[in-house]
Amino acid sequence: MCVDQTTSYEHPQEQAADAIEADPRVREALGGACAVGAPQMSSSMTSILNGKQQVRVSLSLPVQGANGRAALADVQFVEGDDKVSDLTVNVRLADGSVVKVGRAGGSRSYGSGGRSSSSYGSSEKSEAQQTIDVDWREV
Repeated sequence: MCVDQTTSYEHPQEQAADAIEADPRVREALGGACAVGAPQMSSSMTSILNGKQQVRVSLSLPVQGANGRAALADVQFVEGDDKVSDLTVNVRLADGSVVKVGRAGGSRSYGSGGRSSSSYGSSEKSEAQQTIDVDWREV
């Protein structure tokens, strides 16, 4: 069996940093080349349910542009016995817009702070799994 080592990563942080630094929309928004820093927040969880193991990793990575502009990347990584690994990377810019980083391109979305996500190299989240913002007002 042959394994392609060019796309295999030991840590999701390295894979996310490579994807962020290579994304032309992030570079454009931050004014040129960008660098990803050490995590400001990280968490991981391993669960075993019915004999199947699943690992979840969440990271918040600072992203610094060449001209001093900054952003924050939200990274979600899931890998399990019965699931191909899934990496979701969203970069929130200072103006509140979100760049969805991924191999197949993505979009820049604007909102009132809600989370939107796109999978990096894997299937999109279903409509039922996406988070929406709701304002409650009495009439």
